[in-house]
Amino acid sequence: MSSENDNFLFSTFTKNILDFHKSIRWVGIIDQDGIIIGQQYRVGLKPLLTRRKPRICNKYNN
Repeated sequence: MSSENDNFLFSTFTKNILDFHKSIRWVGIIDQDGIIIGQQYRVGLKPLLTRRKPRICNKYNN
């Protein structure tokens, strides 16, 4: 399968999952290494989390 076909398949699949129920906010597809290879947010949705660097709690930062 080519990358273009993969992108079409992932896009179609994630859209179908989002269309399944309005409470689903985000759909992601990961590979066997845990890398996101396809994802889609619901249109008009503001993500609750971002990909910014996580903060470490001061309790463990000694």
